[in-house]
Amino acid sequence: MMKTNPVSVRYKSLIAIGVLVLVIFSAVVTVLTSNGVVKELQHQRGDYQYNVQQDYQYNVQQDSAITTSEQLSLSQMHKEHDYNQLVEQVSGMSKSMEEIKKSLLALLSSDIRNPADNPNQMDVILNGTNQVFMTMPAKAAGTSMTSFTQKCMNMTVPDNFIYNKKPIQKIFSISDELPPVIASHLLTDRPFMDLVKGATRETLIIYIHREELPRVRSAIQHVLMSRVCARHVSGTQLMTKYQFDIEINSNNCTIDEEPLIKLIKDRVQEVGYGASEILTCGYFDAIAQNTPSNLMFVHYKQADKLQKMLAKYHCPHLVKDLPIVENIADKKDVELFVRRKSNTSRNITFTEWFDKKQNLMLWALDSKGKMNCQSKIVEMEDHLFSCPDEAMTLFRGEFQCVSLSNGTD
Repeated sequence: MMKTNPVSVRYKSLIAIGVLVLVIFSAVVTVLTSNGVVKELQHQRGDYQYNVQQDYQYNVQQDSAITTSEQLSLSQMHKEHDYNQLVEQVSGMSKSMEEIKKSLLALLSSDIRNPADNPNQMDVILNGTNQVFMTMPAKAAGTSMTSFTQKCMNMTVPDNFIYNKKPIQKIFSISDELPPVIASHLLTDRPFMDLVKGATRETLIIYIHREELPRVRSAIQHVLMSRVCARHVSGTQLMTKYQFDIEINSNNCTIDEEPLIKLIKDRVQEVGYGASEILTCGYFDAIAQNTPSNLMFVHYKQADKLQKMLAKYHCPHLVKDLPIVENIADKKDVELFVRRKSNTSRNITFTEWFDKKQNLMLWALDSKGKMNCQSKIVEMEDHLFSCPDEAMTLFRGEFQCVSLSNGTD
């Protein structure tokens, strides 16, 4: 797989002019070769043959020891050699012109602003784009990036707007100032596929990624602590559906193991807004079929660097206040415990419980059942984690690392 970056119109124009000049010059050479040069060579060849005959007659008179056939063969060999040399020179010149023309045409069709060859890759990308979409699964720095976007644009765009275009359509009708940076969680693959289809050369699409297992852990904690233990309205509904028997004592919240396992298996709420639902074969097919000019993958731990790069171009006044971090989990004062079914006399922390079961968690609960393009996810992650800044583009079907550090300090 890697990214295609915006090609400078100025450079393309210069190359196009150069190609046009060479094409015209090549045509002139071709005409001269076909009409003038070849005719001249043919004329010279006729002269050679005439001279050969003259040489023959002279040599017959001067040296009767040399036979007629030997004399003619010797003269023709020298004259034909000279003629063939001239033809090869003209032919070589035409081939050289054709090779130059093909090379320039190839350069014109290629991306001369390949970010992997530029020490300020992210600057190249942001200089050539005027609309940025940041998308991410649940529990992958989405809240922080949404907060950053609102402060950067000084405009409130509802989260998950990508599923409801009415807010954007309303902005279209009441304001000339449209937000050039937008962040939205993804819940399924369909909105991303639509976004890729509607992207232009000036659109930058960023997918902020997090590995599925740690993402699931964080999502489970979020659902339990923010909804079930907090007795939120949606949490009360979950308690009823899964028959949670919770015990809240001081700063501890204890839940039963059996309903917890069912909740994970059903991928309830944020637990189910991850790779299985988003990084599908349809997701990767949309990329391959539409070839978005500017597509990036960034690890969620690099959100701070990404904010600085975006602020540099879209809201420089905000740089001094970065990074903006909104980690809901850090605000929880309650510790989560699990009451195990096998031994109700001893409760363990959710962290300990998950650590003991994580290696078989996704398989045993069939949480990867919908991952029909697992090999592509693994390939993408392998490339992403090998990049120094854990950021990369998709250039001409191949992944290429991108630096998020240039110009941010």
